[in-house]
Amino acid sequence: MAWVWAAVPLMALLALVAMQRLGAHEPAWPLEARPPLSREEQVLYWRLCEACPGYVVLSQVALAQLVEVLEPARRETVFNRYRRMVIDFVICTTDFRVVAAIELDDGRTTTPGRADANERKAAVLRAVEIPLLHFTNRELPTSGELRSLLVMPRELSGDAAPPPRRAIA
Repeated sequence: MAWVWAAVPLMALLALVAMQRLGAHEPAWPLEARPPLSREEQVLYWRLCEACPGYVVLSQVALAQLVEVLEPARRETVFNRYRRMVIDFVICTTDFRVVAAIELDDGRTTTPGRADANERKAAVLRAVEIPLLHFTNRELPTSGELRSLLVMPRELSGDAAPPPRRAIA
């Protein structure tokens, strides 16, 4: 009979652990996977790759990855003006120097908030002298048009062979 009294606290402890484990499961997230690029962005991505052989084409790049604030006293204030902004495409040399930024407008730029965000992106890129090109979903440029619009450094403009790819140590 003494074993019953010893088993009761153990059973209560096991029941408590089981209840906590059941309750610890997070509810299902109401999510589904989606491609990181829209259909139009995918078309433009592949055209950029074709137009820029020897370059690295990045998509959905945080603007904060491309610039940094030089004045420590103003760092947080300035950073907060662009910290959540994303550039649709960035063209880089193989050593990841940025050559150009590209935005693909989807027709939603008519709201005041969106227009302000677009102007802030443009201002940030102008400040660091990164050219910004805009295209619309309805008028995607061909790879030939892209090649003629993008101003590339001479060593990679097609006049010379692209440099070999470098491994990152």
